[in-house]
Amino acid sequence: MLPYIYTLAHEAYETGLPFTRPLMVEFEQDELCNQNQFPYEYMFGSSILVAPVFDESETKRVYLPSGCKWYDYFDGKEYEGGQVITVDTSDLMKMPLFVKQGGIIPLQEKKCFVEHSEKLENIEFLVYPNGQETYTLYEDDGVTLDYKKGVFATTEISAGEDKEGLFINIAKPKGDKSVLPEKRNVTFRFALQGEKNFKPSCECAKIQKDGKDLLVKFEMNTSEDFTLKLKK
Repeated sequence: MLPYIYTLAHEAYETGLPFTRPLMVEFEQDELCNQNQFPYEYMFGSSILVAPVFDESETKRVYLPSGCKWYDYFDGKEYEGGQVITVDTSDLMKMPLFVKQGGIIPLQEKKCFVEHSEKLENIEFLVYPNGQETYTLYEDDGVTLDYKKGVFATTEISAGEDKEGLFINIAKPKGDKSVLPEKRNVTFRFALQGEKNFKPSCECAKIQKDGKDLLVKFEMNTSEDFTLKLKK
C-alpha cells in the first residue's frame, strides 16, 4: 500500500490534512460521526476505514458511516452504510479494514525492503466501482528534497462502471516526468459483486478472474494518455 501512503504524505505536506482522520472529517453530514460516537475508529485517507482491536475479544462492533456502501478489504464482502456490524477479530493477522465504495487504492508488489530510488514500474489499482471516481497518484524521486523545487509528477486516474461496462482513464502526467519509468505494467483489480463478463475494447489488455475480482492487465507509456473500455 506504499503508493497510497506516499500520496497521502504529499497531501499532508500540501494541505496539513493528516493521514489518519476522525470519521467526522470525512462524514460531516452523518450525525453519529459528527457527534464522535465512535472515537476509536478512523479514516486512513479518504477511502479506508480502520477499526483497531484493543482487547482479547474475538468480535468487534464497527460502525460504517452512511451515504455509501463499504467493502471488507480482506474478503470483499459488501455492507450498506449507516449501520453497526459485528466483525470477527479472532484472526490476529487481519485488522478490521473497510474500503468506501468508489475508492481507488494504488498498491505495489510486496517486498522485504524498499529501494527508495526505484521507479514504480509495476502498479496495481484496487477499484470498488461506483459511477466515475478519480484518484491522483503522486510520485517523486524517493530520495532527495527536490520535490520542494517541483521535481515530482501527479497522474490522474479515473475508473468505474457505467451502463456499457467498466472503464479506465489514465491522464498524461503533470509535472516532472523524469521521476517516472518510461513504461509501466498496470493492473486494475475491480472488486465486483456477482458474476459479470466483460470484453476489452482493444487487444492491449488481458483480463482474468480472481474469485469475484476482475483483473485487467496492460502495459502503457507513462508519458501518454491511456483509455480502455470493457463492455458487457
